[in-house]
Amino acid sequence: MSKRGQQPESDHDNATSSKRSKHATDRLTTCADAEIWNSITLDDFSVKALFQYIRSGGDVNIANADGYGLLYLAARNESTEAMRMLLLQPGVAVEAVHGPNRELALHASATAGHVDAVELLLEHGSPHHIRDALGHTPLTSCLFSQSIECLGLLLDAGADMHVKDEQGNTLLHLAAINGFAAAVDRLDKIPVDERNARGLSPLAVAIGLGHVETMQRLLARGADVNGTTRLGNTILHHAVTWNRIEAVKAVVDAGGNVNVLNAMEETPLMLAVQQRKIDMVRYLMDHGANPCVVDNTNMPLMYAANHGYTEMCDLLITSDTTDFFIQSAAELSERVNQINTNKLLLARLQERKQPTAIEEDTDFSALINMSDEDEEQQQQEEERPQNNNSQDNNNTS
Repeated sequence: MSKRGQQPESDHDNATSSKRSKHATDRLTTCADAEIWNSITLDDFSVKALFQYIRSGGDVNIANADGYGLLYLAARNESTEAMRMLLLQPGVAVEAVHGPNRELALHASATAGHVDAVELLLEHGSPHHIRDALGHTPLTSCLFSQSIECLGLLLDAGADMHVKDEQGNTLLHLAAINGFAAAVDRLDKIPVDERNARGLSPLAVAIGLGHVETMQRLLARGADVNGTTRLGNTILHHAVTWNRIEAVKAVVDAGGNVNVLNAMEETPLMLAVQQRKIDMVRYLMDHGANPCVVDNTNMPLMYAANHGYTEMCDLLITSDTTDFFIQSAAELSERVNQINTNKLLLARLQERKQPTAIEEDTDFSALINMSDEDEEQQQQEEERPQNNNSQDNNNTS
């Protein structure tokens, strides 16, 4: 049994565990026709039938046709009384694996979040390092039941928190998958940004599944908000893709780059426009997102114009947007018969060509602040053509 703080088990240890598991299976004797199975199943457990069976000298290490033994079925049905009765019997195999998934009784109790049963099995020497057919240890099973008490019992007993399942998920990934926020702080030795086989961090998983509290716990632990997922997407791209506005706000508040590009040269803003999420578009732009970040073009505007997102087009026209791009967007909207969008874009373009109130005020201010000297000079310039005309008339005479 490994202790907390020690290195994870080596390949030799895992091989030994596999041999031990196989030996444990051999300790169960299949008795498919035993009468006891009429009263004890995966979904029902008769303590009275078990008592009579034990009293008659029955073998406590028998298994039914599916390979499930009495101790596992007692754990599966959360019958502490039956488990105590079985664990008092000499030679009961707490290390035996059961069923097609090759689970310990401890797996079943941990999956159910049955604290008393987990404690009881550990007290009677149940191993906690054996993996089932899916690669899960009993510690992994605690994450499915979201039992912080069972998790604590197994960690205190020395269970290895650095295990991964067949998809490369760490226990933090599984906590994120199940929305088990309380486990994030308890699993403090697991690197918070480790990727699974799909290239996703626990933070990306929590955001994708909408587990807000788990996301907040991971951010509090310092999860990287600018790390990339698949296709070069950052956590912010990921949050926008999954339409998680709370996650978008949390990631931006934590320092997420709003103008970062993925492998397709798309910003989070571009993804928000593509998904017609105007609340996200407005939020991102309020927090510094620039639609013209790629080569001074405004591709989000072009996309919105092509799809008739009129209100969004109005938001996407910024001081960095050139007249050429507004005109191009207007022409595009006309070609695809987006009439309202076309009117909006032409109106915004026309606004740019008209003098602003500030410009008019500047001209008026210059006029009223004209000095006497300037006035006299202007008057002389106006009179000069008249004097020239008079001189020409005299010469003619």
